[in-house]
Amino acid sequence: MTDLTPNTIYRWQVRTICAPGITSAFVVAANNFQTLCRVPASPLVDQITNNSARVSWGDGEVGADYEVQYRIRNTNAAWTSATLVTPLGVSARKYFTIIDIKPGSIYEWRVRSICAPGITSDFMIDPNSFQTLCGTPNQLTTDQLTSTSARLNWFGGEAGASYEINIRVSGATSWSTIPVSTSQGPGEFKRRIVTGLTGGTVYEWRVRTVCTAGIFSDYALSPVVFTTVCNPPNPQGVQNLLGASVEVVWNGGEPGAGYEVQYRGVGTVAWTTASLSSTLGASESKRLALTGLAPGVIYEWQVRTVCSSGIPSSYTGAAARFQVPVQNVFVGVGAGQNISTGIGNVGIGTNASFSLTTADNTVALGKSAGFFNTSSGNTFVGAEADALAPNLSNATAIGLKAKVGASNAIVLGDVEANTKVGIGVTAPEFPLDVRGIINLRNKGTLKFSHLHNPNLRPDGTDQFLTVDDKGQVVLSRYRVSIANPNQWADRVFEPNYRLRPLSEVQRFIRQHNHLPGIPSADQIMRDGIEAMKLNAVLLEKIEELTLYLIQVEQRINKLEGVRK
Repeated sequence: MTDLTPNTIYRWQVRTICAPGITSAFVVAANNFQTLCRVPASPLVDQITNNSARVSWGDGEVGADYEVQYRIRNTNAAWTSATLVTPLGVSARKYFTIIDIKPGSIYEWRVRSICAPGITSDFMIDPNSFQTLCGTPNQLTTDQLTSTSARLNWFGGEAGASYEINIRVSGATSWSTIPVSTSQGPGEFKRRIVTGLTGGTVYEWRVRTVCTAGIFSDYALSPVVFTTVCNPPNPQGVQNLLGASVEVVWNGGEPGAGYEVQYRGVGTVAWTTASLSSTLGASESKRLALTGLAPGVIYEWQVRTVCSSGIPSSYTGAAARFQVPVQNVFVGVGAGQNISTGIGNVGIGTNASFSLTTADNTVALGKSAGFFNTSSGNTFVGAEADALAPNLSNATAIGLKAKVGASNAIVLGDVEANTKVGIGVTAPEFPLDVRGIINLRNKGTLKFSHLHNPNLRPDGTDQFLTVDDKGQVVLSRYRVSIANPNQWADRVFEPNYRLRPLSEVQRFIRQHNHLPGIPSADQIMRDGIEAMKLNAVLLEKIEELTLYLIQVEQRINKLEGVRK
């Protein structure tokens, strides 16, 4: 029997047709039968979002309702059921939207027809699956930029999800990945500070949501681009300001960066630019020599960092200044006549510093002062004061015809003129005549030469030079003093003083080759002994010897009394 109505209870009967018009009676069947409720077919899923999906199917029954069930796949959880009431016929496609489901999750679903209350078809043989979307982050921004860090911000995503940031130098081929865990929901901004960046460099970044293991959202459509700060340098000043050149000094900036220095005369408009390539770190001092400067001109200068990407910092501003000194000062006919590249020299007087050519920082005051000097850093004061040797350094000659022949030396006066130098006196009588105290500091010494001169002889005095408690050299006689009575030998005559028996003294001498209490020759050679202490122990031995003599005298007197 075909073309029956689905989900309908039928009664049926049968009779025999023996000949046309001749039949038996109908026999009523013992059982009725019910046609089945048709199972839906052709399942599809579309319009999937992060928390919803539209499912659809064909077939079913005319005017039937439908029960849709769904759950997360492979969880054995109970099915969630929803009912669709529709007047659509068999051939029309039926649609149902599942809502309020979990983002980034794989669901399975099935459907069956409800032909009448309590009368349903079977569910589709195998559940169909779909995966909800993982919400894509949005509103990506970057702030709090420094030379080594930046804060990355984004909106959206999913509640309780984690995130995966990709970051790279713009133009690079590979990304660095940074995982981010957060408890913030999709309606809150998420933030992450990334560090270890390079100053003055263009970076790009993107982020995606990690809903569950292995399930990600899409990345935002285009990576966000930002540039880290290229730190400006910190000017420190200038050094080696000599002649037409100077070294400008700064620190800060960026490790391994280049630098551009601009300088100009104060009041002028155009800058001159000089560059420096450096491998130094940010905290190390950088130097650049500026040449071709004009003597006497005040210059201002500024510097900026050129980071490795070619992105520069701002200039530091033209607050740093320096003035190029006048190179040399010569006054007098022939003074400094042969100077060429030497700088920082002063020569005043006819023919002063006449032979200088390339030497620096010399001073010559007086007619022909420093006439033959050709080396740097020397001073000559007085007519014809000069150097006796070439290549001297830090040599000074002061006085008429004074001559110096050694480096790091000061000569006062002409050695052939019996020059007398006075300190604190107006009419010196000796080569060095001092009124006052000569103070020798640190390792200063006072040396007497020619002490082996046979013409020197003692003058019969018992006085000698010594140093008092203030460090002053004074004339004195030898004198012993003690701080307390225990340092002297009077204790020998105390009643409880133990006087060694002579036999014990004899054994000690045989064993040690010196008296008890007296240092040995080796000890004196090694350590020495104070004069006061030596006098005290010698006096002790004399006093002990006196006691021994008294004992001997007493024994003699006693023996003589017995003999009598």
